[in-house]
Amino acid sequence: MLLLIGGFMLSALLVQGAASASILTDLPGTFANALGTSDYVAGMILSAGIILSVLLPLGLVRRLPPVIIMGVLLTVCSVLTAIGWLDKLVLIMTAIVVAISLGATVKGWVD
Repeated sequence: MLLLIGGFMLSALLVQGAASASILTDLPGTFANALGTSDYVAGMILSAGIILSVLLPLGLVRRLPPVIIMGVLLTVCSVLTAIGWLDKLVLIMTAIVVAISLGATVKGWVD
């Protein structure tokens, strides 16, 4: 249920952002001016906040398979990279960590 609500909110944000893309692309610049940092740092801070706000509630669900959490993590990182807030290298490193974790999980299933 929580995943459906999160997906709906994310799609509503993306649809609204598609109508006026400058809201999403200008947010890190506005945030950077408020903090007195660069746009890159502001985008990373905003990305970390969004990733944590999506993954922390999923982490509290007891019997949720790790595969679902990792899939949501990759999806959120992909969307943030497409928007331009998150660096591509972070997405690649996240994908590598997820692949290693899933490999260990599958190895545990086989043994």
